[in-house]
Amino acid sequence: TRPHRAMLRLLVISAVTVASAVGRGQDPPHVLFLLADDFGWANLGRHIREATGGADPLTHGVHTPTLDGLIDEGVLLDRHYAYRICSPSRSSLQTGRLAPHVNTKNTGVAAHNPEDPVSGYAGIPINMTGLGVKMRQAGYRTHLVGKWDAGMATPAHTPEGRGYDSFFGFFQHANDYWTHGTSLQSTGELDNCLNGGRVPFRDLFRTNSTYRGPVTTEELEALTEGTFRDDGASCGDDGAEAQRLCFKEELFRRESLAVIRAHDARRPLFLMHSFGLLHTPLQVPQGHVDRIDALVREAGGHFETRNQRLYAAMAFYMDEVVSDLVAALKQRGMWERTLVVFTSDNGGPVYQPGSANNFPLKGGKYADWEGGVRTNAFVSGGWLPEKARGRVHSGLVSIADWYATLPALGGVSAEDEASEKANQWLKARGLATLPPVDGVDQLQPMLTGTEGRPHGLVLSTKAALKRVGGSLYKLVTGVQPYSRHLSTAYPNCSIYCAPSPGYLQDGPDFVDFKCVDHPVPFREDPAEASRAKWEADCGEEGCLFNVDADPSEHVDLLAGQQGGSEQPQHHTTPAQRRHAASALADLRRMLAQALATEFAPDRGHLQLAACEAAVANGGVYGPFASVPDFAMDVDAWYSPREPLPMADSARYAALLAAAESIQANGASLVTALLRRVIPVLTQLCDPVSALSVMDVCLDRPDCNAEICVDPLSLGSACSDDVTVNLAQWVSGIVDEVSAVGDGTISAEAVVKLKELLSGAVGVDLDGIALECDAEDGPGIGDDGEAHHGHHHGRRHRSHAAAEASHQSAADADLAADELHHGHRHEHEHDRVRRHHHGGSRPRTAQHEP
Repeated sequence: TRPHRAMLRLLVISAVTVASAVGRGQDPPHVLFLLADDFGWANLGRHIREATGGADPLTHGVHTPTLDGLIDEGVLLDRHYAYRICSPSRSSLQTGRLAPHVNTKNTGVAAHNPEDPVSGYAGIPINMTGLGVKMRQAGYRTHLVGKWDAGMATPAHTPEGRGYDSFFGFFQHANDYWTHGTSLQSTGELDNCLNGGRVPFRDLFRTNSTYRGPVTTEELEALTEGTFRDDGASCGDDGAEAQRLCFKEELFRRESLAVIRAHDARRPLFLMHSFGLLHTPLQVPQGHVDRIDALVREAGGHFETRNQRLYAAMAFYMDEVVSDLVAALKQRGMWERTLVVFTSDNGGPVYQPGSANNFPLKGGKYADWEGGVRTNAFVSGGWLPEKARGRVHSGLVSIADWYATLPALGGVSAEDEASEKANQWLKARGLATLPPVDGVDQLQPMLTGTEGRPHGLVLSTKAALKRVGGSLYKLVTGVQPYSRHLSTAYPNCSIYCAPSPGYLQDGPDFVDFKCVDHPVPFREDPAEASRAKWEADCGEEGCLFNVDADPSEHVDLLAGQQGGSEQPQHHTTPAQRRHAASALADLRRMLAQALATEFAPDRGHLQLAACEAAVANGGVYGPFASVPDFAMDVDAWYSPREPLPMADSARYAALLAAAESIQANGASLVTALLRRVIPVLTQLCDPVSALSVMDVCLDRPDCNAEICVDPLSLGSACSDDVTVNLAQWVSGIVDEVSAVGDGTISAEAVVKLKELLSGAVGVDLDGIALECDAEDGPGIGDDGEAHHGHHHGRRHRSHAAAEASHQSAADADLAADELHHGHRHEHEHDRVRRHHHGGSRPRTAQHEP
């Protein structure tokens, strides 16, 4: 129509005006990049309102007024896609490569392959130029606050190494919101450092022009006004004021506000505020829980489950942080020159305890369904042309495209010359070469409503998108988890009440639980595990969807084909069938090319050096590897560090001894321990209940009959069956683990590892057994002998193991020494202290399994 064409001309003129202004050397805009973590599609007010026919989002437990307002004043990116999990998406954002060309796995940050000094690490290869470098070339001051998750092994892998003038945040997938610790319930994995043991290692780091190193206890105490607790205990248990002051996202909020207030507004600012929200663990100040509860009740809504309410409160908190940052930019007079970019790193997690909702989209995080890869995203801010505001952009946008779009604001190309030069060196050594940049400049397409990716978009080696004949087609192949559709209220009580009260017997289980970077399934039977992960198999031929007409992926156009026909079904006209067939052929070629060009270097094994670096940092993770070929020395990079107190030296000596044993024996040692833990915890309630994240049905208390809300105070939940299983765990663990490897592992050493493991998962398993004995009758006595009665037939724990579990701390340290093969060449206390004083660190290559 004529009005439509006139509006399009105005938008094109606006975009050309912006582009020509940048080309003439006018100052580029400030950029506030807001990166959410695990944000569910239906947990954004705009989307749940549209999905429910205009209902008040509060009636569905959603409250994001700031984000909704910015969308109304900006451009909603309706087809913005990321990878299905965190680290690959963030690596894609920081390098401009699609995930298959940079990183497709959440590899542990301690991984290192010394044979490949360019790509032998978790995250981004060293010689890929970072987004921060590109923005600095464009004249920006660059700052990153919050979650990184794109590598940590060397200084080059840190945000500083990727071009950020300052960084205040954490390196891994997640950490505790109160303690900054990396316990199992935070990270979803047990690493080769046993996550730091009974007091988990922290993950909080700072780099700027004067300092490179861990955020110290002293700084945390100052930042939190004395509420931070250094003993591993949670300040979240210390009342409303302590919660408000020591909450991780509050520290990040204040850091970003300080960056804005200190910035010289004459120079463009690039601030990436990378939320830890809404990643598990689901933690938020109680004040926000109470506020969201009151708002929802007032609107006539309610929360069905505890985790649904916690997730909503976390989204509400994130929304308020965005409001504060926008207000600060306005107060500085910077708003009219600011471009705001908002996206999530992937879809919302629908497994327990993730608790996001992607309605009406199918599936969630870890899957290539729309719920896992189609993200909440928009652009806004005072810098946007007036005529572009209030629009919905339906063109394809990848998270990798920001690498090309944002530096172009300052006239900088996305071409990566550093990686091209590195490829000559890599080819000469037979190593994996670095793929070129995939990102495209999306500014004009976003402002004008045109398609910025007419050739389609590869989402993974299993899924791709392409627009043909005016419709957007998607091909999904292989086995996909979380292959179900959700309701407007998710999680909800129906998943607890059926088929019987208690834990989710039908899932959804978490699919990525790992021990020393090796998968550990919750369920032994493969068929049962598949059912509990809600898996579906599209096979090699794939499932084809028209996601314009069928955004929820209900109708597989290849389903019901007759006689092996390659012609997609369910289309009513010959033209539609031709378009679908053309799209299918193109999408299959795209996936074949993605598989052929997948970047899959040998990233190596988890290294003991990472544990040693954390010890040297006073119990805080940080870079650990030097790169001789690049004249990069990690010890010289750090700012001077204070020596450890003697008590900490002794504690960490035992931990390093255990970590070294894990290194020597491979993952099988701790995996065997963990596989003994999981069935016990399953009997208590479920695999994650002992991590204090189990959901609770608020509407139907009868559905919580078998759910342990607080596993450390079991009360009546300590049934006889539970006691039996705990007894079997204690008495059988020595036999099982001693049979691992070469059989030289002593009972005392196993007990020591079990103690450290109990600390890592946050539960004293022997303590639970003893508590059950006291409260509920028969159980394990202090002498390790089983009480008589109906438990008469169970096996006993060995006398040596019983004595070892009660030995002194010093004897425990000596027991840990027995884990190591051969004789020690130096005392562990000396080694720990030598690291702290800057002594030579053993080369990483010497500690390969």
